[in-house]
Formats: sequence, structure tokens, C-alpha cells
Amino acid sequence: MKRLFAAAFLAAIFVPATAGAITCGPKEPLESFLKEKHNEALAFTGMASDGNQLRLYLDPDGLSWSLVLRPARNPQLLCPLSDGHGGSLKNIHPES
Repeated sequence: MKRLFAAAFLAAIFVPATAGAITCGPKEPLESFLKEKHNEALAFTGMASDGNQLRLYLDPDGLSWSLVLRPARNPQLLCPLSDGHGGSLKNIHPES
């Protein structure tokens, strides 16, 4: 039910960035939705070689995550790419 509501919400507020492409919408409503409905907060940002920014939002309990693109050409928008439940973070800097 949670994901059905999320899909309906996103469909209602997001408009296609271009025909046949990922749908994007205003940054603030999406971030509020992720925080209020999924308890997700921004955990990682990374710049892609094309200038776009990838953003990973995580639930602190590891229950859910969302991967979002922030387009370089229009940085006030966010474009949801994927979401899921569970997973694990890998320690890329193991202690010596």
C-alpha cells in the first residue's frame, strides 16, 4: 500500500522532463515526501561524468531507499530512478 500511494503521489505531481524519458518534478515536494512517508534522508551525492548528480536517500533503519537524479540542466528538479527495501552498505575503507 505504501508503494501504491507513492506511485500515485509521484504520478500526480511529476511531469515528464521530455517525451519517453524519466519523469521529474520539483525538488522540495519529493524530498518532503521521502522524509514524511518513508523516513528517508539524503545519505549520498555523487557527480556523474555528464554533470548530473545522483542522490541516494536512505531510511536510517535500512528499511527503504530511493535513488534520484538531479539533472545538471535543471537542478531544481529531481528525477526518481528507483527505490527498494533492504540492502546493505559496504565498508569501502576497512580498518587497518
